[in-house]
Amino acid sequence: MTHEPPLGRPWRITPNDFVVAALVVLAFVLRLVVRLARGEAIFLDQGYTFYLSIARTLVAGGGFCSAPGGDCVTRMPAYPLMLAPFVSSGWVYPGVAIVQAALGAGMVWLTWRLGRELFDARAGLLAAAMSAFNPYALIHDTALQDTVLVNAFLLLGVTLLLSNVPPHGRRLVGGGMAFAVAVLASGRVGFILPVAILWAALCVGGDWRSRLRYAALVLLPALVLVGGWMVRNWRITGVPVVNTQVGYALWVGNNPWTFSHFPVRSIDLSTAEAWAHLPPDRRAALSAADSELAFSQISAAMAVDYVRTHPVETLWGAVRKIFVVLSAQLSPARDALTQAGYALVYGSVRLLALFGFWQSRTDWRRHSLIWGLLLAFLATTAIYWSHTSHTSVIDAILFVYAGAALSHFAARLDLARNNSCAPRPAVRRFR
Repeated sequence: MTHEPPLGRPWRITPNDFVVAALVVLAFVLRLVVRLARGEAIFLDQGYTFYLSIARTLVAGGGFCSAPGGDCVTRMPAYPLMLAPFVSSGWVYPGVAIVQAALGAGMVWLTWRLGRELFDARAGLLAAAMSAFNPYALIHDTALQDTVLVNAFLLLGVTLLLSNVPPHGRRLVGGGMAFAVAVLASGRVGFILPVAILWAALCVGGDWRSRLRYAALVLLPALVLVGGWMVRNWRITGVPVVNTQVGYALWVGNNPWTFSHFPVRSIDLSTAEAWAHLPPDRRAALSAADSELAFSQISAAMAVDYVRTHPVETLWGAVRKIFVVLSAQLSPARDALTQAGYALVYGSVRLLALFGFWQSRTDWRRHSLIWGLLLAFLATTAIYWSHTSHTSVIDAILFVYAGAALSHFAARLDLARNNSCAPRPAVRRFR
């Protein structure tokens, strides 16, 4: 395991740095070329254009709302805030794609840093190469969606915290800030904050006083950023919520029709099916909701009622949702060849990463942060659901552990080769 030199000591440029720089540039170019080749129409037609509506309202002075005075707590603010300058300048395409290609390329460097820090330089290089040529990211990083913003800041937070040897306050605050931005981009990753704070309180520092201090440094930016957003929502809805999608998303993931189309097709189709089969009284209750918060609360009550009355179906549904992630299914599905290719590539990464996790057991204090994040992600998936775009948040971490496994196998191969080439000791013969 390698650690960076003390603060203030300059980095020495090595051949590995040039390789990583080349991978970063190549990752940026590939992502941007793929997006430009697909064109502006696909960028808009297959993107989350409701984020553009929020950004336009924001630029016009109406706040983070889908329309002035309407749906102001439904979505998180970070991605519309990133879009706002491009909406204002009229340069949404390809301006947004360029920025997102840069974020995706930046993840290559972060993956290298994390792999080198947790394992060795070879593991970092292998992980960076996987990140650079990640087939799904080549297309999806530049889509009109919040995914790459979430993924980049979550990986930045993990890298800052796990490169923090010995513990340093600025990196703890930076890690907490990066996690807070990820949460403000998507409430689905809200689990990272309690996991990171708990990890700092239990595993960083030598005594309980220092651990509590380090946990407070991670917590501070979350209180300022996420807490500030929740106070803003409190003023609008009367309740300090992160957003008003939580209850609705809970119902989408837990109703009799959740698996009518998901995971083979979009969860939106399953939701439409569930709407079509709603009893008249529940449809009337949702239609009568006088606010987005009331709509979310009614949806949550419907989901809780389904879970309470269908415990076996809910448990089996949770297992099926987790299996989609662990088995490397492309969701929504594509043609058979694409499905097979995706399963082969990402299934192999998962198997290699599993070996890498086994290797990391001896340094459990550091790696427990990542274990906690992965377990919390699977728990969120079980409660709600995950398409492949949501699952991509853990891809970079899996690349690091897969790179560690490949580095281990390469080291064993080198050792075996060296031993086979070494001169054999003379054998003394006795008569």
